[in-house]
Amino acid sequence: MEGIFEKAFLDNFEGEVETTLLHRSVYATDASVYRELPTAICYPKNTSDVQKLVAFAAKKGIGLIPRGGGTSLAGQCVGAGIVVDLSRHLNKILELNLAEKWVRVQVGMVRDELNYQLKEHHLFFGPNTSTANRCTLGGMFGNNSSGTSSIRYGTSRTKTLAAKVVLNNGHIQTFEREATTYQHPEVKRIISNTLSLGQEEELKNALNEYFPKKDIHRRNSGYALDSLSGSDAENRVLDILSGSEGTLGICTEITLQLDDFPPENLSLICPHFDDVIECLEAVQACMKHPLYACEMMDDVILSCTASNPLYAKKRFFVHGKPKALLILELRSSDPAKLKIQVDQLMKDLQQKTKAKHISIVEKEQSQDVWELRKAGLGLLANLSTSSKAVACIEDTAVSLEDLPAYINDFTQIMKHFGQEAVYYAHAGAGEIHLRPILNLSTAEGKKDFRDISAAVAKLVKKYKGSLSGEHGDGRVRAEFLKSVYGPTIYAGFVKLKQIWDPNNIFNPGKIVFAPPMDQNLRDQIPFKDIIKSEALDQSIDLIQIADKCNGSGDCRKGVNALGQMCPSFKASDEEIHTTRARANAFREFHQIHAEQELKLDDGDLKKVLQHCVSCKACSTECPSNVDMGLLKMVFEEYYNKSRGFSFKRYFFGNIYMFNQLGSKLNGISNLVIQSKIGKYTLQKTLNIHQKRSLPRLKKFDFSKWIKQLEARTDKANNNKVGLLIDEFNRFNNPSLFPMAAQILKTIGFEVSVIDLKQSGRALFSKGYIEEGRMVAKHNLTHLNYYIENKIPVIGLEPSAISCFWDEYQKLRDLDKAQTSKLAKISWTFSSFLAESFENGLFTKEVFNSKKRNILLHTHCHEKALGNPDKTLQALSIPMGHQVQHVNSACCGMAGSYGYEKENYSMSKKMAQLSLIPAIDDKTDDWTIAAQGISCMHQIEDLSQRTPLHPVEIFYQALSDQ
Repeated sequence: MEGIFEKAFLDNFEGEVETTLLHRSVYATDASVYRELPTAICYPKNTSDVQKLVAFAAKKGIGLIPRGGGTSLAGQCVGAGIVVDLSRHLNKILELNLAEKWVRVQVGMVRDELNYQLKEHHLFFGPNTSTANRCTLGGMFGNNSSGTSSIRYGTSRTKTLAAKVVLNNGHIQTFEREATTYQHPEVKRIISNTLSLGQEEELKNALNEYFPKKDIHRRNSGYALDSLSGSDAENRVLDILSGSEGTLGICTEITLQLDDFPPENLSLICPHFDDVIECLEAVQACMKHPLYACEMMDDVILSCTASNPLYAKKRFFVHGKPKALLILELRSSDPAKLKIQVDQLMKDLQQKTKAKHISIVEKEQSQDVWELRKAGLGLLANLSTSSKAVACIEDTAVSLEDLPAYINDFTQIMKHFGQEAVYYAHAGAGEIHLRPILNLSTAEGKKDFRDISAAVAKLVKKYKGSLSGEHGDGRVRAEFLKSVYGPTIYAGFVKLKQIWDPNNIFNPGKIVFAPPMDQNLRDQIPFKDIIKSEALDQSIDLIQIADKCNGSGDCRKGVNALGQMCPSFKASDEEIHTTRARANAFREFHQIHAEQELKLDDGDLKKVLQHCVSCKACSTECPSNVDMGLLKMVFEEYYNKSRGFSFKRYFFGNIYMFNQLGSKLNGISNLVIQSKIGKYTLQKTLNIHQKRSLPRLKKFDFSKWIKQLEARTDKANNNKVGLLIDEFNRFNNPSLFPMAAQILKTIGFEVSVIDLKQSGRALFSKGYIEEGRMVAKHNLTHLNYYIENKIPVIGLEPSAISCFWDEYQKLRDLDKAQTSKLAKISWTFSSFLAESFENGLFTKEVFNSKKRNILLHTHCHEKALGNPDKTLQALSIPMGHQVQHVNSACCGMAGSYGYEKENYSMSKKMAQLSLIPAIDDKTDDWTIAAQGISCMHQIEDLSQRTPLHPVEIFYQALSDQ
């Protein structure tokens, strides 16, 4: 594949080109059910690069597949040609006109990132998809995306004022809303022939008879040929391009109409129903109110949220077990008017619908509700082990008046196929996302996939609906366009494609000339067990974990998005460093391909997993719960067993043993560490980057201190806690433990010391899973007294405590009841203090009122598996404390990861995304707080500031200090 591009092309192409099997495998899927290996991946740096690609493709007769966030559900980004990833470089604002409220942007810019940058101007781009924090504006333009806000702010098509497009001959043309005088002969030909097509009488008659009803505003099925039949057709060429899925040219810039911020005051009204039809029958009554959104979720989606650790917390507004519920958003700049609107809507819901319960959610909690709604696509991937909710008929739209009858007919079709479908919807727009639950790896599942799609296509035709509302036809629906809209309209689609793309190089096989919709299904490729671990519980299926990734791309969230997944992508903007890419590669490694040359090797897997820092964010933030930390841990075991002994790996995995030896002679050890020769030798031996400082070892007589502590213990105190001595702070920051004990005693607890030697964290991180399992087994026995008596176990190092929360639950031959109980009684120090304060076990007066400004960075394991707000709450208890929290992902050190020479650059980038700038922005009178030994070291290395562990801050704040 490396030889596909001539040297002359590569010399002139300013962006990057990838032809390795690893990169091609990573880009072989999107968020759809399809998998097809592309020829290459190109990352153009500018419009000129796109021109070069178009010329190359025309010469070679190869297709170009434009791609943004890769969140397409219909297979628009999958194909055998060259994937043109426009997201890496073409992602900036080019021009902003505040007076006229429009913005010109490059197509690779993420929708939410645009709105983040517009925030200070109180403007935003209205269309809002569930993937808005990672989908690109070019993708939204190509699919005519709309999302939850379309009933108020319209679709991407209606908001697009202009588009710069590279055409089939490489010419660049900007198409605008206003009539334009076209100079280039090829552009004149395209426009003339397009307008002539729109005036064909037979086509106009067919459009009137068979095209979707005009009141269906969410429509992205076929090409918008009805735009060409009116007197203003010349001004509506842009409508043809929007929704064309990159099949008519490659767009590089778009100009978008902006809106003022919506009114700040809002309420969500959530009526519950015992029946889906009753829910949908209520929509027409609801839509008579000034809603900003009208969305539906059914019981299947809701049950998925109950089992997801992140989204279960956001179900507070769900009462009982409704069959379906609506989320209705009202807004007003005047709180009094908003209350009137709410009262009027409530009255109609109570009198004109069959709602059984109605929840009202105010602004403060509304974001949680919408996060729950947006997670729907990914959550569906967790329904079962082999069957999945399949996106094939999930994007149909009909008139609101037809909605209940349409769903009733649809339900009958599902019964015929023995299906209970999943319903979630942009109900106010008449668009229902309906998904059958199928196992596409079986012949029966594949047959149902086609038969159900064909049956629903007939149903859409019956109601003059749109086969696609916003997700597009791609390759999953394109095959049915002719049967739904008739041969005349389909022939019009083909003519339009040939007018704009006579060489068929732009995203071939989408909308027209599509392959069969059941061809190139990713689930049709069988798996073979290769990577597994005998140390894990046998119920854990690693391939299934990777295969749960449905490609929705939540791991591509930018720096300004909420959440920490995925730090390596945030730092690099490279798809290969996403959880999705790693899951794709892991799956590809285990798939049995007919052609042997398509087989990834473990070196490829090593490369794609290298910068996974096991922050654990994916285990909770990924709606599909793709636990990449677990997959990496098992791969490390597999890879290193096959490669033989590595001293570096052995050293970092067994850091407890080496630190224990070094601390016994800490004076000599530190002398060696600090000396030039010693430091050089260690860096060379352990492959540590030369700019990394090495932590000094500290000696502390734990035996003497524990005896003194026991002598001072009040045995009559019933509030007992166990203070865990972890393997990291033991040698690097041992003075924390007496401080922590004093704080706990002061707030009313009897403290006993738990000396486990090590938690297993370092062993797990380097793939020593069996050794870690033996440590866990020993620790469970040692902790039995605390477990059985439900005595809190408190740790100062989150990565050690997280072993109890996570890894111990997954190991073979451990008492599951015991590990589950241990997880429930295990706390980080700050979280325990916050919980104790909330429960009234101590008051603020325990601490002095000295003024302190504190900037807090929370350890990634606590963010992912614990409650990150607890540390902020705890540090805010002393009356003089003002605490700010850094919206940061993993600090980038991640145990030994950031020390290693090959990882230093990425480690530094992760820290400099938000953490280090936030610290550098603070004056010296600010206290920097962090509670992970790695985090503290990273901060000290890169900011020249010495952070304090929360224990030190609390100790300084004790009233008697």
